[in-house]
Amino acid sequence: YDNSKKFETTSGGGELTGSLNITSELNFTGNGNKIIDFATLNGSNSITLRHQDGSTYETAATFTANGGASITHNGSTKLATTSSGISVTGNIEPDGNIYLDDDRFMYFGSGGSTDLYIGHQPSSSHHLFRSGDGATMMRFQGGSENMLLLHPQGNIEGYFDNSKKFETT
Repeated sequence: YDNSKKFETTSGGGELTGSLNITSELNFTGNGNKIIDFATLNGSNSITLRHQDGSTYETAATFTANGGASITHNGSTKLATTSSGISVTGNIEPDGNIYLDDDRFMYFGSGGSTDLYIGHQPSSSHHLFRSGDGATMMRFQGGSENMLLLHPQGNIEGYFDNSKKFETT
């Protein structure tokens, strides 16, 4: 165009200089994996998938080189990767179970609070957990005092200051 090369066929396929506007679909056909490589994502450059509606754009996802990725819904980020895992805004609605390995916990509360947490720590009994005999126990964090012991097909024991105060039979 205008005496400037924009497209060239090569032994490996072709090279395009400039923009390519597709007015319909971009389809990858045939068997096997399909890969799109972006060779210029050095530093913190990013790839953004967005939808144009008239003169405005709405971002669907952003992928940053050497950084995070985010997925948006209606202009609001709902899932983002972080250096420590993921951040989710909104509800999580699984249609199956959530499994945690030993020594992993689910925490409830704001700002990294440990107000309530549930987990399984085989080497310790300082948390809400289910023991080998099936009993569910509540113990103080960092201590060894029982609060409540729930035995399957059995009794319930209630404690105050590690002293049993009631028991069902």
